[in-house]
Amino acid sequence: MSETGRITVDPAQCGGHPCLRGLRIRFKDVLDLLATGAGREEILDDYPLLEEGDITAALEYAARQSDHPAPRVACCASSWTPNRRRNRCSRRSKSSAPA
Repeated sequence: MSETGRITVDPAQCGGHPCLRGLRIRFKDVLDLLATGAGREEILDDYPLLEEGDITAALEYAARQSDHPAPRVACCASSWTPNRRRNRCSRRSKSSAPA
């Protein structure tokens, strides 16, 4: 079962950043602790208001935030520069290029 229901967003709290269960503990703070090597038990000891499900919720929420579809890039996008008047694709044959 998903724990992401524990994530709350309140514009009047923590600048509108996602927090855990309305507490003033941002989900990002929990992720930062995990990234620095802190274990679940250590985090729960340091933040007694947190529960095991809060840590899981932070991880699930982060995973969902990073799961965006990758944009498709046209072949001309890599050759475009702001100085050019027209975006010319290097893959286009010279016979089809405008005069």
